Amino acid sequence: MIKLIKNKNYHFLLVHCNEMTSLASLIFCLPCAESIKSFYPQANISFLIHSSMQHLLSNNPFIHNIFFIDTESNLTKTLKKAQIDISISFISDRKSTLALFLAGVRIRIGIFSHLYSFLFNYKIKQPRHPFKKHETQYYLDLLKPLNCQGIFFPKLYLTIQQKQQAHKYLESRFSEKPDSHLIIICPSNDNNARGWLAKNFFAIADLLATEHTILLVTHPSERVGYSALLEQYAHLHAKNLYITADSNELLSIISCAKIFLSNNTLLLHCASALGIATVSLYLYTKYNNPLRYGIFSEKKNHIILTPFGIFSHRNLAEITKDFTQNELQGRRIEDIQPELVYNIIKTQVQQQ
Repeated sequence: MIKLIKNKNYHFLLVHCNEMTSLASLIFCLPCAESIKSFYPQANISFLIHSSMQHLLSNNPFIHNIFFIDTESNLTKTLKKAQIDISISFISDRKSTLALFLAGVRIRIGIFSHLYSFLFNYKIKQPRHPFKKHETQYYLDLLKPLNCQGIFFPKLYLTIQQKQQAHKYLESRFSEKPDSHLIIICPSNDNNARGWLAKNFFAIADLLATEHTILLVTHPSERVGYSALLEQYAHLHAKNLYITADSNELLSIISCAKIFLSNNTLLLHCASALGIATVSLYLYTKYNNPLRYGIFSEKKNHIILTPFGIFSHRNLAEITKDFTQNELQGRRIEDIQPELVYNIIKTQVQQQ
């Protein structure tokens, strides 16, 4: 156990330098900032991240400063000037680990997983296979040497102005009051649920559009294909397709939803961290499954669909399956039928 003074103004640096393409892993770190602040209320907490992930840290009341590993010309000099007392590296990478060492950070906590991990002076072994808990819990465990205990959950924060702009945008697009029954659907090429086709999401959207306001979210790279697909469904129109590459704008729009349906790991966690009910689709394999990467929330309004069955907060403990005996079954995401997802969403709407 590292002995620290509770009310001293330490400067903590939380390090997670993966890029945007690395699923949702940075969002799993956010509870750690709240945990540290709850045990060391006078502390300043900064992050070292890749700039593509900065929208996940905006407006966070627990964060003092943000450094970017891909834009700092002299990372060692920047960190030395910042006078970091304690660093926690959630994902080990050579550049940040070396910079922390050269910057003279006194306490450097990290996972002992690479040769350069010897530069951490507090090395923690965390075997992740077979998995035993959620990724967020593994990250929180790295704080135990600091005497930080307990469970905290990912949260994202928006300004009042961001929320107002999102409401105005939706009102301009839909004549009726949209945010009272808005369902957002996000088809994705995320590896999380490869094989569940975009047309399945569109089929669900078409069924729901007779009674609800539907917004299909996509990236500009999918504009042509999704616009053509839209024409195949009687109840879907151009106003139902929302195309954006602006991450902050997208988070604001998602915050207006009643339910968010997707197979995109990062956006599902963003929706959950904004307090939105989710319906998610997951593979169930040894390295990619909802027990480790699924929604981690204190709210009880999340449904998880896998080839092994349907799970919710009421039976999440039953989610552990013997995937080693039936690996192929866990990959058959196409076995989940759109009609089933539609009925689940319809029931979830009625319960809200």
